Amino acid sequence: MALRIPLLIFFFVISVYFSSKIGPRNLIINKQISNINLSSDLLRIISFGNKRMFTALIWLKTLLESDHNHYEGERLNNWMYLRFDSITKLDPYFLEAYQFGGTYLSVIKDDIPGAKTIYDRGLKHYPNDYNLAFNAGFLYYFEIGDVDQGFKLLSKIQYDKQAPPFLPSLVSRIKAEQGDLANAYLLLKLAYQKNTDPRLKKRYEQSLYSLKAEIDLNCLNHKDTNKRKYCFEKDFKGNPYLLNDQGLYYSEISWRPFRPTKKGGKIPPTKND
Repeated sequence: MALRIPLLIFFFVISVYFSSKIGPRNLIINKQISNINLSSDLLRIISFGNKRMFTALIWLKTLLESDHNHYEGERLNNWMYLRFDSITKLDPYFLEAYQFGGTYLSVIKDDIPGAKTIYDRGLKHYPNDYNLAFNAGFLYYFEIGDVDQGFKLLSKIQYDKQAPPFLPSLVSRIKAEQGDLANAYLLLKLAYQKNTDPRLKKRYEQSLYSLKAEIDLNCLNHKDTNKRKYCFEKDFKGNPYLLNDQGLYYSEISWRPFRPTKKGGKIPPTKND
């Protein structure tokens, strides 16, 4: 009995010593598992009319808890998408939630369906917002592969003061990819005329040369000789197209088809000779 107290003190000191050396263990639980998300309908009820306040609290909590894990689970079940979904349903005019939410979901979480849903909802309320249209346009074109919707969104803002210099060229490339070379040429020529940067104008000239060469040579080498009557016989620089031994027209200057570069390499130059 007399030894119990000294032994208890001894083991207590030992446990304190080893605890201080080892330190506490950090238990990390995936937010996708631990997160609790209340439905927007329930939030409307418990907010008692203070939707803005509740939305701000959920927004701050979401920003503080946000993680960088890619989402690979069930469609539209990503915990951050569910948060942005609740926020934007509770307050449909929360612009920052659409802008940040769509970008975070697409870039960080790799949740393309979630990002698309948030962007689409935001564009219904803010159809003229540059950031929403720009990011949603890129998502549709590059991630989803919806060329028509990507073109629709990006062409709307291509001359916006916030737009990067390359945007008009990209819009024209999308149009060319759709097979509409004539309108792609007109769009790019308008961008060329509006621009004052000599370096960019030089790049535009190269692209305009390629577009015009493809349009003209397709026309000049058409099987229907009657259609050749309406073809242009000079390139963008004013030089006449040349005729080879097979009776086909070609340009003296090499050019590349004006298209978005595909994965797997560059498009080889051509002279159509």
